[in-house]
Amino acid sequence: MATEAPAAPPAETPVIYTTRRGIATASFCLGLWGSLTFWWFPFGMWLGLIALALGTFANWRGWRAESNGDSLACAGQILGALAATASYTCCRIFQYYFEGYTPVWP
Repeated sequence: MATEAPAAPPAETPVIYTTRRGIATASFCLGLWGSLTFWWFPFGMWLGLIALALGTFANWRGWRAESNGDSLACAGQILGALAATASYTCCRIFQYYFEGYTPVWP
């Protein structure tokens, strides 16, 4: 009867994977919240930009939190970019129509 040596523990624990998935999930959540509050100019835009940055970082590092083939980091990037763009556009439209401010292009 041969005795086998026990298997070595994994180099990375599930806690590390949870943290990595959490960055991609945070990107998605902030992008979604930023797109829901795009009319609130500084808040919605900053949420969108933070979601875009976190999603880009998570994609760059390969931490996508894929669930059934969909990437939460990519979805966070898309929602973050839409939230930041919508917030900035909404602010400029409000300035134009309600304050009479016309943007000056250099």
